[in-house]
Amino acid sequence: MLLLHITINKSMSVKDKGLLWFSALLVFRYWRAIVTRFFYTQYKAATVPEDKLKFNKSACTVIVPTVGPMHNPVFALMVEGILRNRPERLIFAANNEKVGGRIKEVVADVIQALNGGKRDKEGDKKKESEYYKLWDEPTIFFNWDDETKIEYEYIVESNKRKQTNEAIGKVKTKITLMVDDTAIWHPRFLQETLPAFNDPKVGLVGTRKRVEYIRPSRTEDAHKGKSRMRFWLSWYRSGFWNTVGAQYLDRHSYEIRASNAGDGAVFAISGRTLAILTDIVQDDKFRKQFVEEYVLTWVFDWLSYFRSWHILPAGWLLNIFEGKGLTNKGIGPLLADDDNFITRWVINRGWNIKVQYSPAATMMTRLGSVEIFKYVDQCERWSRTTFRQNPIALFSDRTIWWKWPIGVWTVYFPWMYNFAVFWDGLAIYNFWRSGLYQNSSNGNARLVCLILAIWATKLIKTWRWFREHPLDFLLFFVIPAYPLFGYYHSWLKLYTAISCWKNDWSGRDVKKAEEDAGAILREQNKDIIISRAKE
Repeated sequence: MLLLHITINKSMSVKDKGLLWFSALLVFRYWRAIVTRFFYTQYKAATVPEDKLKFNKSACTVIVPTVGPMHNPVFALMVEGILRNRPERLIFAANNEKVGGRIKEVVADVIQALNGGKRDKEGDKKKESEYYKLWDEPTIFFNWDDETKIEYEYIVESNKRKQTNEAIGKVKTKITLMVDDTAIWHPRFLQETLPAFNDPKVGLVGTRKRVEYIRPSRTEDAHKGKSRMRFWLSWYRSGFWNTVGAQYLDRHSYEIRASNAGDGAVFAISGRTLAILTDIVQDDKFRKQFVEEYVLTWVFDWLSYFRSWHILPAGWLLNIFEGKGLTNKGIGPLLADDDNFITRWVINRGWNIKVQYSPAATMMTRLGSVEIFKYVDQCERWSRTTFRQNPIALFSDRTIWWKWPIGVWTVYFPWMYNFAVFWDGLAIYNFWRSGLYQNSSNGNARLVCLILAIWATKLIKTWRWFREHPLDFLLFFVIPAYPLFGYYHSWLKLYTAISCWKNDWSGRDVKKAEEDAGAILREQNKDIIISRAKE
């Protein structure tokens, strides 16, 4: 705001307005990159000797809300990762009874693998799990002796919040971990995460996130019989979405490490895996509001107020939004945004948040599907969450203004106005108007250098992936597929900003999962739901 004020005043007197606005745009665009990079280097994870831990593995209950292992190729690896960490209890919160049965079958297979590996039916040879291959560590078998008590809960509804809430009531330990059914834990995950709770002010802990590197093979059934050209096109497309998905989580991990090192701020502790004090989530007010969160209440209030003054567009708009699900409570109850709700709840009640960013405190997932619309739908859901939740944190809760004064300006505001295609385009346009270009004999060369420099800044948060996979750097960055997707994402953000009222879980075909499980859809189960509610 100060920069804009100075720039406007200065533009009334300087001759080279293009240079002035170009310089201001560079400062506005990249001051945050410098600040976050500095704090990124200052980060330190909490470390405590194991014999001095305030909470150990026996103090942990893991909740996995799920629609079942169908169409989830990493479900067994997720289960294996949790069991190898040996928490006290593991609760699966399914969306119907039949899914619970399928989960039990997968868990039984995993426990068999833990007891020495699966047997190949044909050759009667031990078949090693793919789990340790993800972490590049030697396979370790151990005798499973029911160290972790496994329980199965279900409700007759596909609703992550309600499924989680059902399991919360069964937790008896001090620490609760909420885990997505696509999150694969490092074998020392709990050991590296729990030290953060030695700080009595910490109520919520987040961890590092990574995406598995996957590429299709010609030996797979889906690619047998394809021509070489068709296979390589499929390989490139699959690799691109895998890289884009990996960059999303890398950027998020980079951001929360840097902001947390600055003043303790976080954008949100991802629901893929979070650890929280059980007393927080078992509070009756938390549980009620967790499943009954409404947003955009102010839209209804303001439109109703203007309509009472007979301002015609207000009534027309109110009718439109009411047709989209707006009520006097707002839009809701929300299906997504559960991790943002938990993050806001924790800080609004005086707790601190700690990010454990280390190789062992890492969960891995698969992200970036060959099916383009799945990943794009996920991006839409995440972006809508930003436009729904950030204004609440900034203007309704307002806790972050005094608790995280740096995070307000480096995290919460920028994530709403950071449209790369707009700011980069303005910078290039004003450079073209400036004397640096107009009055130079090598102006075109300077313009090319500027574009390359802007392009290079997109590596600040994503260099790790390209360092580990240099071929991807050539195929998806030098060939500018990833930067171009970033510009496409700007238009996607604009679309989600004006459609943030949409309350669906985009990115996962829940109805398909229900059909595969033989579930009766919610609309056909009203009697069952009512009877369970009465019980």
